[in-house]
Amino acid sequence: MSGQQEHKKRQPSAWELRCQTHFDAWLRQRDPNAVITWDFEPYGHTKAPDYLLTLNGRGYAAEAAVVMGREQINNENVSDLGVWHRLKGFLKAIEKDCKQKGVLSGTYAVSFDRAIEDYHRYRRDIQARIVDYISRTHDDDAAATETIRVGPKASCEIDKLHNQSDYIGMVKSGGSWDAEVGRDLCDILKEEIDDKIGKLQHINLPHILLLKDEFNLASPYVWLDCLNSYAPTKTFHTVFVVVPHRHDYIVYSQEANWPVLDRRSEYARFG
Repeated sequence: MSGQQEHKKRQPSAWELRCQTHFDAWLRQRDPNAVITWDFEPYGHTKAPDYLLTLNGRGYAAEAAVVMGREQINNENVSDLGVWHRLKGFLKAIEKDCKQKGVLSGTYAVSFDRAIEDYHRYRRDIQARIVDYISRTHDDDAAATETIRVGPKASCEIDKLHNQSDYIGMVKSGGSWDAEVGRDLCDILKEEIDDKIGKLQHINLPHILLLKDEFNLASPYVWLDCLNSYAPTKTFHTVFVVVPHRHDYIVYSQEANWPVLDRRSEYARFG
């Protein structure tokens, strides 16, 4: 019985499924006659890999991850980085409180469409509604986006991405501060690379990394620069980026006929 519990399968979350289906579609577009099978969590929920991919008889260990900024806010009208720090502290305080109360279970993305006028007036209401959403979705693997109106002009969106790690991240979908953005993304990607290398180190199959882009700010060329400048990236057979509402692309691959995105292309520069 204990063995059955250890290897009990769960259903992939929405983002895990999207990573798998997008890469599957990319492979089939390259080779319509390819024979492809996917086995989700073949060794159980607590053990890597996320997927065992078999492509034309060859096995691959595939890990998926969501990449999103943890200290970002979509703020088109205000360039003061102090806005970031204030909202970062606000959400971190909510995160700490929810953890202490045992409410936080999973990764939540919060975004703001503009600077909040009269912040102190609306702060408690925003906090109450964010905590309410987190409480209601505690047991869900993922949850749909909800919009919170903040005063007469601003709004806040929150959604649950997955149930694997507990934190609240601020997502930025546009704006400036390119240097800061590049540094933030590179740091996040390095953490993901190191984490997945550790998980896959004992699996004697080529390793594939599937990254879902919820960072939503950096152009593809920034991803290319960050990943290709970090040597451990080359330990993977392939790194594939899933981009919501745009074209997916390969950042790095050891497979000669799997084309890597051209950094000089218009899409790489502008997305």
